[in-house]
Amino acid sequence: MLGFRARAETLDIRVDGVEIEEAYWFEVEQLQEFGEWGDAGEGFCLPRRDSIARYLVESWIEQHS
Repeated sequence: MLGFRARAETLDIRVDGVEIEEAYWFEVEQLQEFGEWGDAGEGFCLPRRDSIARYLVESWIEQHS
Protein backbone atom coordinates (compact mmCIF):
# COMPACT_ATOMS: atom_id res chain seq x y z
CA MET A 1 0.00 0.00 0.00
CA LEU A 2 1.18 3.51 -0.75
CA GLY A 3 0.18 6.73 0.94
CA PHE A 4 0.71 10.27 -0.32
CA ARG A 5 0.15 13.83 0.81
CA ALA A 6 -0.40 16.62 -1.69
CA ARG A 7 -1.44 20.25 -1.76
CA ALA A 8 -4.87 20.97 -3.24
CA GLU A 9 -5.10 23.52 -6.01
CA THR A 10 -8.72 24.31 -5.14
CA LEU A 11 -11.17 23.68 -2.30
CA ASP A 12 -13.81 22.51 -4.79
CA ILE A 13 -14.51 18.80 -4.45
CA ARG A 14 -16.07 16.71 -7.21
CA VAL A 15 -16.92 13.07 -6.61
CA ASP A 16 -18.00 10.56 -9.23
CA GLY A 17 -20.58 8.84 -7.03
CA VAL A 18 -19.18 5.42 -7.93
CA GLU A 19 -15.76 5.03 -6.29
CA ILE A 20 -16.30 7.94 -3.92
CA GLU A 21 -19.77 8.97 -2.78
CA GLU A 22 -18.84 11.78 -0.38
CA ALA A 23 -15.76 13.91 0.31
CA TYR A 24 -15.07 16.72 2.79
CA TRP A 25 -12.36 19.12 3.89
CA PHE A 26 -11.67 19.30 7.65
CA GLU A 27 -9.78 21.66 9.92
CA VAL A 28 -7.34 20.33 12.54
CA GLU A 29 -9.77 21.15 15.35
CA GLN A 30 -12.50 19.12 13.67
CA LEU A 31 -10.25 16.09 13.20
CA GLN A 32 -9.28 16.19 16.88
CA GLU A 33 -12.96 15.71 17.75
CA PHE A 34 -13.37 12.57 15.61
CA GLY A 35 -14.00 9.23 17.26
CA GLU A 36 -11.79 6.18 16.99
CA TRP A 37 -12.16 3.57 14.28
CA GLY A 38 -14.66 0.95 15.39
CA ASP A 39 -16.47 3.25 17.81
CA ALA A 40 -20.21 2.77 17.89
CA GLY A 41 -22.26 5.86 17.36
CA GLU A 42 -22.78 8.71 14.99
CA GLY A 43 -20.18 10.97 13.45
CA PHE A 44 -16.84 10.68 11.76
CA CYS A 45 -14.07 8.38 13.00
CA LEU A 46 -10.35 8.38 12.35
CA PRO A 47 -8.86 5.46 10.42
CA ARG A 48 -7.41 2.47 12.27
CA ARG A 49 -4.25 3.28 14.27
CA ASP A 50 -2.18 0.78 12.25
CA SER A 51 -3.13 2.22 8.84
CA ILE A 52 -1.27 4.45 6.44
CA ALA A 53 -4.34 6.69 6.34
CA ARG A 54 -4.09 7.24 10.11
CA TYR A 55 -0.38 8.03 9.86
CA LEU A 56 -1.08 10.61 7.14
CA VAL A 57 -3.87 12.25 9.15
CA GLU A 58 -1.83 12.37 12.37
CA SER A 59 1.29 13.73 10.68
CA TRP A 60 -0.80 16.43 8.99
CA ILE A 61 -2.41 17.36 12.33
CA GLU A 62 1.02 17.55 13.99
CA GLN A 63 2.36 19.78 11.21
CA HIS A 64 -0.62 22.15 11.40
CA SER A 65 -1.12 22.35 15.18
